[in-house]
Amino acid sequence: MKAVNDTYKNTNTEYFDNIISLGNRCETAFAIKAVFGTVNSTFFNWVSDPDIKSLLSFLNNPDLLFSKGMITQDYMMCKDLEFGFEFHPKIDKSKMYDENGNYIGADKSMVDLEEVKSRMTYLKNKFFNSVKSNDRNLFVLCYNSNWDIKTAKQSIEELEIWLKSNSANKDSKLMLIFEKKYYKKLGISPNNFMIIKTVNKFSHPKHADEINIKDWINIFKNIEPLYPHETNIDVITENYKKYLNSKPHKIIHFLGFRIKIRRKNQSL
Repeated sequence: MKAVNDTYKNTNTEYFDNIISLGNRCETAFAIKAVFGTVNSTFFNWVSDPDIKSLLSFLNNPDLLFSKGMITQDYMMCKDLEFGFEFHPKIDKSKMYDENGNYIGADKSMVDLEEVKSRMTYLKNKFFNSVKSNDRNLFVLCYNSNWDIKTAKQSIEELEIWLKSNSANKDSKLMLIFEKKYYKKLGISPNNFMIIKTVNKFSHPKHADEINIKDWINIFKNIEPLYPHETNIDVITENYKKYLNSKPHKIIHFLGFRIKIRRKNQSL
């Protein structure tokens, strides 16, 4: 255990051995990587989970993962039939092109469900080992507006209880992130274990890497992981701009519509 020692106790910064996404939005993992320059591989980083109740059910019954099997969806995500989690398969990109180099896309025959099962089982075990270790963990969960607001508060309280009860390091914490318009509706207050932060707006799920970098820098203000990472805000912002500019298209919003525009520095 590195995080809890006298070196760090008298600072305004909170130090954590690990920053662990609890899923719901891939944006969380993209944001951790953008702000700190790296993100540790964990179970929930790139997992689509239907709601917080599924998350709680999984935490209480992890051995049931894949117990009912898994299917490949038409949109090429692999769905666990017990909890409804969806995982990204690994597909050989060379198979997406014909012999003339023309893009033909992917199909279900290219998905190796056993590889997905093996990879996610490893990451599942890694997650629970982190919880049970002496590491000081910061668990991060974004609120989803699709959750039933009548039961979400109770579910968040149950999650807080589970993390407190199962974390070996009692200085671990939970960070909840809300869009500003939903935070007050839920009636949840921060406490010694739970940190609450807000963003103006989450990114669209289909463009989870197009984050509001200023919001996320502010969210992780005074939070430092103890693994090697970037700390200079100007460098962080510039690196993220370079990343966006490396993408072939940019997205703008106009009259409520998302419009994709090819970047000038990209060839046709």
